[in-house]
Amino acid sequence: MIGDLKIIGKQAERHARAYADRWLMQSAAVPRLLETHLPRIFTAWAVLMALLCSFKVMTSPTPAQSIGTLAQLVLPYVLVTAAPLAGYFLARGAFPKGAETHQPQSRLALLGKWKPMDLSGARRDRAYGPSGIVATILVGLLLNILIRTAEFSVAVPALNSQAPEWGQWLMLAMTADLVILNFFYMVCFAMALKGVPLFPRMLVFTWLLDLQMQLAIAKFVSLVPPPETVASALVTLLGGNVQKVLLSMCIWLPILILSRRINVTYRHREPASA
Repeated sequence: MIGDLKIIGKQAERHARAYADRWLMQSAAVPRLLETHLPRIFTAWAVLMALLCSFKVMTSPTPAQSIGTLAQLVLPYVLVTAAPLAGYFLARGAFPKGAETHQPQSRLALLGKWKPMDLSGARRDRAYGPSGIVATILVGLLLNILIRTAEFSVAVPALNSQAPEWGQWLMLAMTADLVILNFFYMVCFAMALKGVPLFPRMLVFTWLLDLQMQLAIAKFVSLVPPPETVASALVTLLGGNVQKVLLSMCIWLPILILSRRINVTYRHREPASA
C-alpha cells in the first residue's frame, strides 16, 4: 500500500513538473510576442481611442459651439491616448534593452535569505527573464490600462466650459488621474520587459500613487460638490479603484518580494540554499 502511494506520488510530481515546464515555455513566448507586436498594439490603441473620442464628442451633453469648445472636448482623449505611449518610449529610452543597469545600494525586500549574483551569472540562470510569473504581470499591466480607460469612458462624459462648474472639475480630476496612472503603469510595463532592477520599486510606487490619486480626487471634487446621484456614482468608482489596487498589492507584493524569478531577474540574487 505504502509502495503504491509512493509510486502515485512520484507520478503526480512528474506530471506537475511537466506541466510547469510547459507553462514556463509557453509564458516565455508572451514577452517576445508583446515586444514584437507593440507597434501594432500601439496603432490599435490609437485607432480605438480616436473612435472613442469621436463617439464621446458626438454624444457630449455640452456640444461644441466653436473651435475652442471642440478642443476642450478632444484634448482629454488626446492626453489619455498619448500617456501610455509616452510612458513606454521614455522608459525604453532611459533603460535600453541589454544595457547594464546597476542594482540599488539599499535593499527594501528583506524577507528571505539570499546570496548575490553577478549580472552574467543572473542572465545564465534558468529563472532569468520576463517569463513565468513576470509574463502574467506584463499582461496584467496592459489590461489594467485598458480597463481603467474603459471605466473612464463609461463614467465620465465629454465636457467643456459650457458644463456646470462641478462637471468641469470632475472632468479635470478624472482625466488627470487616468493620464498620470496610464503613464506610470506603462513605465512599469517597459521596465519589467527590459529587466530593469528598479521595476519592483516602480510598481509599488505606482500602486501607492494610485491610492493617493483616488483620495485626492475625492477631496478635489468635494470643493465643488456634484449632484447627489453623481457623487454617489463617483464614490462607487473611486472605491472600486481602491479595492482593485489593494487586491493587486495583496496578490502581487508577496510575489515581488519572494519569487525566485523576480529576484534573479531584477535583484540579481538567488536563495541562499540554492
